[in-house]
Parts: sequence; C-alpha cells; structure tokens
Amino acid sequence: MKNVLLYQFFSFFLFCSTIAWGQTDHTDSILSAISGLSPVEQTDTLNALSVFYAGNSQYYQAKRLAEEALSLAEIHSFSKGKCEALKNIAESYWGLKDYLSAIPYYNQAAELYKDLNDRVEESFCLNAIGASYRRLSKFDKALEFHLKSLSIAERINNEQRVAIASYSVAYIYHVLHNYPKALEYYFKSLEMNQSSGDASGIADDLNNIGAVYFECKEYDKSLEYYTKAMASYRQVSDSAGIARTLCNIGNIYLLKGEIYKALEYHQKSLRLEEECNNTEGIAYSYSNIAEIYRQSGDIAKAVGFKERALTLSNDLEFKQRVCDSLRVIHEQSKNFQKALSYSLQSSAYKDSVLNSESQQQILELQTKYETEKKENQIENLNKENLIKVLEAGKQKTHKNYIIILSIILVILIATWFSLYRLKQLNYRNELKKKNLAIEKDLLMAQINPHFIFNSLNSVQGFIGENDTLSAQRYLSKFAKLIRLNLENSRSPYISLKNEYHSLQLFLELEQIRFDNKFDFIIAIPGEINQEQVQIPPMLIQPFVENAIIHGIMHLNEKGFIKINFLMDNNFLFCSVEDNGIGREKSAGITIRKDHQSLGLKLIDERIELLKDQNKSPISVNVQDLVSESGATRGTLVKLIIPITEDI
Repeated sequence: MKNVLLYQFFSFFLFCSTIAWGQTDHTDSILSAISGLSPVEQTDTLNALSVFYAGNSQYYQAKRLAEEALSLAEIHSFSKGKCEALKNIAESYWGLKDYLSAIPYYNQAAELYKDLNDRVEESFCLNAIGASYRRLSKFDKALEFHLKSLSIAERINNEQRVAIASYSVAYIYHVLHNYPKALEYYFKSLEMNQSSGDASGIADDLNNIGAVYFECKEYDKSLEYYTKAMASYRQVSDSAGIARTLCNIGNIYLLKGEIYKALEYHQKSLRLEEECNNTEGIAYSYSNIAEIYRQSGDIAKAVGFKERALTLSNDLEFKQRVCDSLRVIHEQSKNFQKALSYSLQSSAYKDSVLNSESQQQILELQTKYETEKKENQIENLNKENLIKVLEAGKQKTHKNYIIILSIILVILIATWFSLYRLKQLNYRNELKKKNLAIEKDLLMAQINPHFIFNSLNSVQGFIGENDTLSAQRYLSKFAKLIRLNLENSRSPYISLKNEYHSLQLFLELEQIRFDNKFDFIIAIPGEINQEQVQIPPMLIQPFVENAIIHGIMHLNEKGFIKINFLMDNNFLFCSVEDNGIGREKSAGITIRKDHQSLGLKLIDERIELLKDQNKSPISVNVQDLVSESGATRGTLVKLIIPITEDI
C-alpha cells in the first residue's frame, strides 16, 4: 500500500511540476497532497522532493521541504528520516553557498548516522564538513574532517568513499603547497578509483597529479600524467575535462619555450570550449593564446585576444587579472593613456570583488536570521498547540470569556493598525515635501548664478574673438546641460545614460571655464545597459563640482578627474577620484564668498531622505589619497547606489 501511494503521488507531482515550476513556494499544496500517507511515508516523500528540487537548483524550496520533513521526523521519532532531512538542509545551504550554516546540519546528521551504524553516510557528512571549511578557507579544520572521513571509509573498506576522502585530503595539501603529501593521497585516490573502475575519478586524479608535478617544475612528469588524464577524459567523453587538460599541456609547452606547440594545444582547447558553449572556458583560452602571442612578440594579436577575453568573461577576479596584463602590455609599448585606463578598470573590478564578498557575508547573516526565525516559529507553534489542548478541557463559560477577550483584542489591534497606517501616511507625505524642497535646492545649486555668469562670459569671449563656431558649440552644450538638469529634476529616477550625458556636459563646460586646467575620464563597462539602469537624479554632480572647486582649482599642475561606474547585483558602484590638494589643505584655503557650497550638504540630506523613503542602503564614503611617501595625492569619493531597471 505504501509503494502504491508513493507512486500515485510522484505521478501526480511530476505531471503537475511543469505547471507549478514557476511558483516560488507550494509547500502547503504538497503537504495537502500527501496528508493521506503515514508520517513515515510523508517524511520519506518530503525528503525525496527536497533532493529533486536541489537537483534542479531550487535550493530555497528544497530547504523548506527538508525542514518540514525534519519536523515530522522529530515528532514521530523517525531517526532515519531525521538524518536524511538534516543532510538535505545542509545540502540546500551548500547550494546557496552558505557553507557556515551547512556545517551544523552536516554535523548533526553525522552523529545520527553514527548512532544508526550507517558508516557510509557518516563518512559522507564528515567529508562534506571538510569541504565546507575548505570553501571558508579554514584549511586546518577542513583537513581534520577529511581525515576523519577517510579513517571511517578505510575501516569499512568502502573503495568509493576512500577515493573521495583521499582526493579531498590531497587537495588540501595541494593548496597548502605540501606537494609530497598531496601526491601521496592523490595516488591513493587513483589506486581506489582504478580498483573500482571509476574512469571519471581516475581522470581527475591523473590531472591533479600532473598539476602537482607542474608546480614542482617537473614538466616531463607533468606532461606524462596530463596525457594519461586526457586519455581517461576521452574514455568518458568529458569534453570539459579534455579542454582543461589540453590547456594544461599548452602551458607546459609555453614554459618550455615551444611556442607553436603551446599555441596548437590552446587552440584545440578553445575549439572544444566553443563546442560546449562554455563562455568562461573560451575567455580563459583567449587569455592563454594572448600570452603566447605576447611572448612571441605579436603585441597587436596579444591585445586583441586579451580584450576579447575581458569582454566575454563575467568572473570579476579574472577580469581584474586581464586588465592588469593589458596595463603591463601597454606600459611596455609606451601607450600610457591605455595603460592608465586598464589600471582604473582593474581597480574598479577589485573593488567589485570586495563588495561581492561583503554582499555574500550579508547573505549568510540573513540566512542565519531566517533559520533562527523559522525555529522560533516552530517552537511557538508547539506551545500554541499545547495551550489549545489544555484549553479544550475547560468549562464552556471560560471559553466564552476567552472569545470575548479575543474580540476586544482584535478591535484594539485593528484600531492601533489604523492609527499606525495614518501616522505612516502622514510621515510619507512629509518626506515627499522635504524631498521636493531638497530637489529644488539641489537644482538651484547645480545651476547656480556663478556658473551661469562664467558660462555667459565664456560665450562673450568667443564672440569678442570672432570665434562664432566655438560660441555656438559652447552655447549648445550649455543649453543641453540646463535642459537635462531641468528634465532630470522632474523624475524620481533617471537613466544612467542621462546621468552620463549630464556629467560629460558639465565637465566639458568646466574645462573651458578653468582654461583646460584638468582632464577627465568617465568609464562605464559595456555590459551595463545605460538605458535600463535607473538611479536617483542629482547625486553625483555635486561631488564632481567639489573636486574641481576645492581640489583641482588650487593645483600648480594639471588636474585629473576619474569617474568610474560598475554594477553588481542591484547596486551601482560609482567612484569620483581627483588628484587635487586634498581635504586638509583645502580646509585651510578661504574659498571665494560668492561660491554657493550648498551641494554636498543638500546631498547628505537627500541621501537620508532616500534611506527613509525606500530603506535603501545608499552610502557615501570620502577618503584622502596618500602616496607611498605620505604626501597627499587627491581625494576619492565612493558611492553605492541601489538601482532599478526600466524594462
């Protein structure tokens, strides 16, 4: 009867899954569908569905189902189901890259599997704990748990688990550059995989042994094992493994100075990556081929392949390395302008990597909070159920008394909620009024009388010199800037393209105003859709104006302003860097009395309002730049702006 019920449920689920696939969470409907099964069957079904969702990368749904299975298993003391639920929750956290949260669940599962004398699953969970610590770069803890897993696998003589645990131990020693130990355990893993006939495991072991010999500069041995690995990958038709091994062999020939052979192997690797449509693999192949051309003296081709790699890859760390390589190439070619451009891009990618890591830490903390909240909800639910059971035995008059109190409580809550909503509505209206006033002041600060007066003086100068063409061009730019500022001030959000044009026009006019006292660059990566990305208006120009007035205007040399934009997740990262005199020196100089320095103060007020309105983590950080000798070399402003997309 159990098997029939499970079969009927899975048939229904698989038939309906194509309809329900797009839903975020249909746990309630699943629980309803399996309500006719026994508690053990319900637990097994929820665990099976958790594995199914995890296999389709729907990790949040997989975690929720595993949590329901865990709750059922605990209520009905179903130890096997509890083990599987704990392991499935841990696997879901792993899929979400929240390795810190996965560890306690793997640990609980390992302890329970030990009590049930299931040493294979215990070994699996201990190895998974080691892998989690490895992802967190805690290699000492990772090695400890991998060795525990290996010890259990050896005691039960399970070749597959011995191979996997040995491979994991070898990988840690490899990362720690303990090459003799790494080779010892890779060979142990290879022996187990050869005994069990696991061709994929054999190929991976051979490839890693080749990598160790490569790092030990034993290139002949490395080539021998890479060649064996490629044969094994061909045996299992693993195109990705073949491509990776071809690339490794190409690197050996490059180090041995055999340029043409190196190019041949990297081109073969590139063709395979293209057949598999592996974008990142193609980008890495382009970068490797570029290095070959650079060493052979064909700089044009080297630059071309590096730029193609940069455009294709989405890996920020890889893009940073490519930018560094392009910077070096252009420095050696005496093309310092391009070298500077790639240096700026490299710095921007480095900042993005750091911000991505920060976002990952925030995600881990949020997931922990949600898990704790869920556990508290379960505990509260159990308490409520206990109260209901106790209340069921009380007299009818007491029940009526509770109903009356409940009605009064509902009325009080409804009244409080209405007053709260009214207060919130009034608060939002006040925020809107303040925002409109600040936007008006910002607009007036951006189109200030002094700027207009100087602009018209510039036009008058052109006319006095009979330079009609320059006067027309200047007036055209001036009119466009005024129009853009007026248009931007009417909308809560503007496109990044409009912001770019506004900054470009402002800086070009200021260049003329200060007799070309500074140069500037505005860098926006090609992968950002400037039309779709929407940001609040009037945020960046005050910082640019501040850099000119307080920093560059007092320089005895030519100034430079760099404005960089990068996008990661739903945040736009903007930096405004100048080589001015810095904030400390600027504070000691009396700025002309007719300069309206309201922009930055108004921006601070605007940012606070945006936070109150949207709860958006918009932030500004200003820092002085200092050279290695300790001298001030300018100011850097970093803005993190939440964005929307106009689709």
